[in-house]
Amino acid sequence: MFKKLSVIILKFFIVALCLTIIAYSAILLLFYQRDNWFNDKFRDSFSYYPYLRTIFKLHDFGDGKGDYLNSKKFPKLLVEIDSLDGYELSSKAKEEIPEDLQEICQKPEDIEIIEDDTIYDDHLSFTIYEIEKLQKDYRNYYPQKGQAVLYIICLNKFADSPTNIGTTTQETSMAIFEGTISDLPNYKDNQLLLEKSTILHEFGHLLALDHSESPYSVMSETVEVVGREVDIRTCDFSEEDLREIEELREKYY
Repeated sequence: MFKKLSVIILKFFIVALCLTIIAYSAILLLFYQRDNWFNDKFRDSFSYYPYLRTIFKLHDFGDGKGDYLNSKKFPKLLVEIDSLDGYELSSKAKEEIPEDLQEICQKPEDIEIIEDDTIYDDHLSFTIYEIEKLQKDYRNYYPQKGQAVLYIICLNKFADSPTNIGTTTQETSMAIFEGTISDLPNYKDNQLLLEKSTILHEFGHLLALDHSESPYSVMSETVEVVGREVDIRTCDFSEEDLREIEELREKYY
């Protein structure tokens, strides 16, 4: 009797395990394909929780927006910065960026910047895969209870798209290409503006904002691409951008 019961329990366990694996694989596939009803309906609900983002590999830009817009669940924001030797953010940018982020995130506690590691590497440029590997090796802080995290890695140039001066890498991280920024016209007179506009542009993507058609919005596509005239570069979000951020804050958080 006991042996038969054990066999039944084992079979039940195997069937349950197989169904779990099938369901998990199906959900992963639906999220990966993106253009389907399941992704549209459930992605925000799943990505709201950092541990579910890890389990279901939800690491695209916009998946971490809840960390930044939900000030009740995440009252603090920590900004971790790692830099390739010789390609660090200016001290003025590191001083002002917390204020700019606070205007958007509205965190009740302070926004803290931690300059963590200096990266020594002789690459002339980095692919997205190399950037992700560096992030895996050097990043030390991840979202946890009460604390959202923004990870910024400063490098020289982007091998995949040499004209880009910034890119998102995962849902809570971005890369800034100081080498490409320094090649822009009038860099010395506009370094702070260039660095801040690039960081805020990529942060907008982390909030799920698309590119703006307005040339005077920090979300203009030309902000992250070499070629735009520096004298019209801006650090301001458009009214439409701000309205979208508020709608997201009210709808989900």
